[in-house]
Amino acid sequence: MRKIYVIGIGAGDPDHLTLQAAKAIGRTDVFFLLDKGETKQSLIDLRERLIRGYSHPRKRIVEGRDPDRDRTPADYTGTIADWRTRRSQVIEGLIDEHLGDGEIGAILVWGDPSLYDSTIAILEEILARGATTFEYEVIPGISSVSALAAKHRIALNRVGRPFQVTTGRRLAEGWPDGVDDVVVMLDAQQAFTAYPDAEIYWGAYVSTEDEILASGRVADVADEIVTTRTAARERHGWIMDTYLLRRSAPPQAWARPAGRAHALRPGVVGADQPTGSITIDSPGSMIASMAMMRSPATVKLSAIRAPWGVCTRAPAVPSTVAGIAPCARPTKNRAASPAPRTGAAGSAARMTTSGRAGRAGR
Repeated sequence: MRKIYVIGIGAGDPDHLTLQAAKAIGRTDVFFLLDKGETKQSLIDLRERLIRGYSHPRKRIVEGRDPDRDRTPADYTGTIADWRTRRSQVIEGLIDEHLGDGEIGAILVWGDPSLYDSTIAILEEILARGATTFEYEVIPGISSVSALAAKHRIALNRVGRPFQVTTGRRLAEGWPDGVDDVVVMLDAQQAFTAYPDAEIYWGAYVSTEDEILASGRVADVADEIVTTRTAARERHGWIMDTYLLRRSAPPQAWARPAGRAHALRPGVVGADQPTGSITIDSPGSMIASMAMMRSPATVKLSAIRAPWGVCTRAPAVPSTVAGIAPCARPTKNRAASPAPRTGAAGSAARMTTSGRAGRAGR
């Protein structure tokens, strides 16, 4: 049986390659590359560099032409489905012609194969047609989202609150419900400009020598990002960028009166309710995590989480919990952080570049 590895190779830095990915490259007999044209040759160059560095000397490299597609279609879903089908036909032809029985093939995927990449869906489409058979394995990689967060030294989520990954096309339709932290990919229209009060952490060509980073309040840095992005795209012929958009004010649902207990799940404390959890909001923004017992008489308090750490309480407390005292805030002195450079409205703003883009974008 033929086997194919789908290998995530990271966001652009060769050092992003994991040991698992390097070992898979070393076991591969045939590498399948799709030529995206001269303007995107750097994407092929990184793949060939990794192949040279980790493959065995008898490996073979075969290339196919990546089909063109409409970048501004009226029917987005239908256009993408058609493009994937034409792409799958190219890859299926390469597999049939170049991968022998018992051999291992590999497709090197930018970032992580599970996030906004079509390779897994394409292989499934090939198998569904039934004419070409193989098994495949997915090797995870460092995504551009993870690389962006690392470069900006931020967490993607905030305590107890979700984040969402979406596209610029969807963000242009409105801010997603239920989240205040949104990671945006594939934004050709700079949809972030519609949210001037949000904080943005933006990056292009992240982890490559052409990396550009910017952060700050959208109202302060939007023009600079748009100008820099346009210039970079013209210079390279393509751009790969992503960003985190963050609303600073918490949603109304989080603004609860201090000292009140709120049942989150299952919703109502009672003898017939299954084990669940509740939270307690305190004047110190404390959130207490509690496990409800089936009896409404008592609840087991496991820990009280506050922004400065975790305090533990007695294993059982009365069900009337509004009187629980919050944890005391530590009194140790903290070193003052250096003041950030501020934008026109006084919020922190930052633009950094490296490599060729650094010289041209300053």
